[in-house]
Amino acid sequence: MDASSPAGPLHVETEALRTELARVREQLARQMIEKQFLEAALTAMVEPPAATVDVNAVAAETLEYVLNAVHVDIGAIYLGGEASNSLRLVAARGLDSLGKAALVAVQAIEQLSTVVLAEGRPILVSAASGDDERLSGLAALGIQSLAAAPLVAKGSVRGTLGIASRSPRRLGDDDLRFFERLTRQAGIAIANASLYHDLQQAYQELQSAQERLIEAERQKVAIQMAGAAAHELNQPLTVIIGYTSILLQRSDQSDPNYPMLAILERNARKISEIVKRLSQITRYKTRDYAHDDTILDLRPESPE
Repeated sequence: MDASSPAGPLHVETEALRTELARVREQLARQMIEKQFLEAALTAMVEPPAATVDVNAVAAETLEYVLNAVHVDIGAIYLGGEASNSLRLVAARGLDSLGKAALVAVQAIEQLSTVVLAEGRPILVSAASGDDERLSGLAALGIQSLAAAPLVAKGSVRGTLGIASRSPRRLGDDDLRFFERLTRQAGIAIANASLYHDLQQAYQELQSAQERLIEAERQKVAIQMAGAAAHELNQPLTVIIGYTSILLQRSDQSDPNYPMLAILERNARKISEIVKRLSQITRYKTRDYAHDDTILDLRPESPE
């Protein structure tokens, strides 16, 4: 018996064990890296900066996190309801740098998204099979696989997130499971941004309505005060004009007091015209005055 023969099977088993151990270590290392990246990515996605209220901007940032986590460089986010015809592209990556391959891949992601919405689950298709029409023409452009998943938040479908891998990167079942976990959080992030945007818009509309209400009350008070002032001024002014007119009628033009009485009557009638305009004010209008102040505009309206 050859002394070396028993060592042959043992050596093979040892090498196989080492290979399997290396594979497990590599898998564990990848899982640890993915876990760390996932925690950082989810924190950034679910808690976007308070200043970020634009849904498209949040979608683009979320897509960036997902693509970096899955190690691909082509992806797209479509938002809309559960009906496939309502999807709209809000974020895409790879179009500028990868040209036609990325464009065709994003179009394929849109087609795949309609199936994802119809079936309500993530879908992974690979160019390796060669029999999936959704990948028709993609393999020639170096696209290895596509994956898409619904973006869901609070039981409502917000849209889809899709990715594409280029050769030699090929997405597998582990990638799909990890991708699905990311899209769950992506859906929450986009929903939060949408809710924040809606709340801010509602607040701005409320603030605008309050400002209009305050302005309307200000105009109402000004008009009421103008009417009250006109009423109070009109009575003594009528007496002044009346007595001045009588004195003018009883005075001779040669009387040294006659010019002063005429000036008094003329200005009293001018004041009477101003008081009349005060009583007829129906809208609040101001004009510039001295020292950057504004006053109620009592000038006659220009003819249309």
